Amino acid sequence: TLTGMNMFIQGNAARLTAGLSLVTAAPAALGLPAGDPAFAVTNMSDGGQNYDLAFDDGFDWNTETGGGIMWYQGKPVASSHTFFGGPWRYVGVALGVDPGGTASPLIGVGALGFTLVETQKVWWAARIIRADGRCSTLFRCDPVIVAV
Repeated sequence: TLTGMNMFIQGNAARLTAGLSLVTAAPAALGLPAGDPAFAVTNMSDGGQNYDLAFDDGFDWNTETGGGIMWYQGKPVASSHTFFGGPWRYVGVALGVDPGGTASPLIGVGALGFTLVETQKVWWAARIIRADGRCSTLFRCDPVIVAV
């Protein structure tokens, strides 16, 4: 169970990391935002040092000014690894826009936490941030092997 202080720190630490403003008022809605099962990273390239990122652009955060989806890159490991527990580095955020939202997928994203090297495996995680200060727990997509 999260206390009010834990919720405040969880939500605002994520917001500040993403470059958003602090929310001091308690949210009217209780509970954490749901994760996005459509979150995926594909087409990672060591040559271009970029990737494509997809998410469900129908989620409510996408049409909220002050909402967003933040993503984190795991440290690349050998492709034989089957488990990853960290470290994670914050990489970027797609902000919600009222009206319209941000279109998915984002193609050729160049922001990286770690350099991509061919044949390495990379895990990715994300979290949803809402305009009212609520923040989801980290959720992951399938790991991706870096291509040329």
